[in-house]
Amino acid sequence: MHNTLFYNAQEAPRKGTLHLFTLPQSVELHISPSACGRKHAMHNNAQPRPARQVHLYVTDTDITSGNYEQMVADAVEELLETLPERPRAIVLFTSCLDRLIGVDHSVMLRMLRERWPDVAFCLHSSTPATVRRKRPVAQDAKYMEMMRYAPGQARAINLVGNIGEMAQTCEIFALCEQMGVAVRQVHTSGSFEEFEKMGESIANVALTRAGLEACEEAQKRYGMPYINAVRSYDASQIAKIYEQIAQICDCKLPDISEYSAACDALARRVRERLGEMPVIIDHTCDENPLALADALIAMGLNVRAVLIDATQEEWVSQRWRRAHPSVQIIGAKNTFGYENRLGECLCIGEVAGKVMGSERVVGFESDAFEYGFDGLCRLLSAIERACEGGNLTASAQISGDIAPNSAVSVQNSGNIAPNSPASAQKSEP
Repeated sequence: MHNTLFYNAQEAPRKGTLHLFTLPQSVELHISPSACGRKHAMHNNAQPRPARQVHLYVTDTDITSGNYEQMVADAVEELLETLPERPRAIVLFTSCLDRLIGVDHSVMLRMLRERWPDVAFCLHSSTPATVRRKRPVAQDAKYMEMMRYAPGQARAINLVGNIGEMAQTCEIFALCEQMGVAVRQVHTSGSFEEFEKMGESIANVALTRAGLEACEEAQKRYGMPYINAVRSYDASQIAKIYEQIAQICDCKLPDISEYSAACDALARRVRERLGEMPVIIDHTCDENPLALADALIAMGLNVRAVLIDATQEEWVSQRWRRAHPSVQIIGAKNTFGYENRLGECLCIGEVAGKVMGSERVVGFESDAFEYGFDGLCRLLSAIERACEGGNLTASAQISGDIAPNSAVSVQNSGNIAPNSPASAQKSEP
């Protein structure tokens, strides 16, 4: 029982997260058992900008009886007859029930597209079984199937994989404007036609692992170039990403030294303010919290533990453990009974704050998409202010400048309780 029974730290409600992937002039048809559908409907209604959702509740009998595809078609027909404005696209969402029974979605999509050729259809299917092994490809990948591809016709780049709209304060917008290149996002498309024209951009820019998979698929199927620009907290790596964007757009990169210097100044100030205070990072702040740990350690911060979930275990290599022997890797589902022997610490992520019982918490969420030098500044500024105590979000106003990275080794003081459940590390080959 002790190997299969897990306890989760209670997660705080997310702050200001917008609905994910709302496509313009579209409606979402969620097809699932009633329990799953109610959960999605309640989540959607709690958003500042709810999506246009319709729910079709099905049972396992409906799927296995052979009438499932007709049920979906009937629901689409009713939807098109009922809505005051005919949607340009219908996005179908199915649950794990479809995967467990083995529904052939390609047949259903072909039937719908033949019956309503003026409406674009795409389908997003989820299953917990695959989520535990590997993060699913972003819905952007499904949306990208509906674009009209003619790469290079428009001087623009597409941001792919960001869960929410990128903060407009990010320097990527100013830099691209100086290069005469537009920045396009699914989330900011004003119309379905504007969304379709994203296929005419120069290249896709992958901001996350899921976005990278989507971009690789788009290059394979439609010849759309892409750049691996997965979010980094290393100022030198951020600079390289912008150099790649300038190169693929055949432009000269504007001066970015001001952005880099601001980051260096703020990192120096944060290091001086924190001193040797332990820093704990959890899995909610980034899809790869170890990359964030690497960056903060390079800045000289005393990172002592990282909480990861099942989808992030692949990042924890023996090489990483050897490079950071004093950093404890903690399974996020194994925190029950965790004994904090570190004392006062600063936590990045609400889960880490609850596990450690700390009042110094930076509520940095991966959903609130911060990127580039601007994202790094927001994080460092929130860390600096959290030194004064109290929960802070990464969207806190940046006070002052932004610092030279210095690699400072972290000494192991043995403050993690060795017999605590949280100290168990997954064995690797």
